[in-house]
Amino acid sequence: MAKFKTKKSLGQNFLENQRIIEQISDLAELDNNTDAIEIGVGSANLTTALAQRSRRVLGFEIDSSLIPILEKKLFNYPNVLITFGDVLKLNFRQEIEEQLKEVESLSLVANIPYYITSPIIHLILESGLKFKNIVLMVQKEVAERLVAKPNTSEYSVLSVYVHEFCEPQIEFIVGKNNFYPVPKVDSAVISLKQFPMTKTLDEIRAEMHLVQLSFANRRKQIKNNLAALTNNPEQQAEITEILTKLFGNSKIRAQELSIEQFQKLLKELKEREIL
Repeated sequence: MAKFKTKKSLGQNFLENQRIIEQISDLAELDNNTDAIEIGVGSANLTTALAQRSRRVLGFEIDSSLIPILEKKLFNYPNVLITFGDVLKLNFRQEIEEQLKEVESLSLVANIPYYITSPIIHLILESGLKFKNIVLMVQKEVAERLVAKPNTSEYSVLSVYVHEFCEPQIEFIVGKNNFYPVPKVDSAVISLKQFPMTKTLDEIRAEMHLVQLSFANRRKQIKNNLAALTNNPEQQAEITEILTKLFGNSKIRAQELSIEQFQKLLKELKEREIL
């Protein structure tokens, strides 16, 4: 790691513990017929482990200053392809389809900096690609929000969003001292098992619009947050009526509702042309 200076602006913290690297590689469920997608190649410590287990690895790396180091480190891995650039500005699915021909199955692994966690997760889950497994390294507190269930303090818009697409699970915690440079907080490795897509992205986005409105002020009751939908006193009264009808309580808060309950609420609001 002494060969180059890490960039704090890119959230660079490179995993150095080989045992943990092997654990992550195991979770990716790789074999000779599976290609691996890696977001955030960094020092390529994980990349080489993925390359040894998979058919091919396509890595995305934003830091072009790593090119000479990665060229040397990956010289003996002809099954590794690296695309340099900001993955959030690239056509993610198109890059994969153009770089990897005749794909039989895909797995994805990413070590995600805190400041782009949500955008990266949106990119992956809305790509339309089906993965054998999605394995992410994120800050521990983010992982807790991703897996959170209703009626918990961690339950949030992000919790609902992820559960629209998949079943998230915390696999294990990674202490901060396993990284270079050492970050301020611990991380967690999570796996995301995708559900079969039964809704369009537009339908999911409509649901998430309601979820975001409902969580606008976490301490407020949903009826107060949804009051922003209309200036019509009659429709505001209807919102209270709908909440009582569906949940037996008009004073309910967003963190108390499951995805299925948000879906019922959306249906009622649409039928009454409030949303």
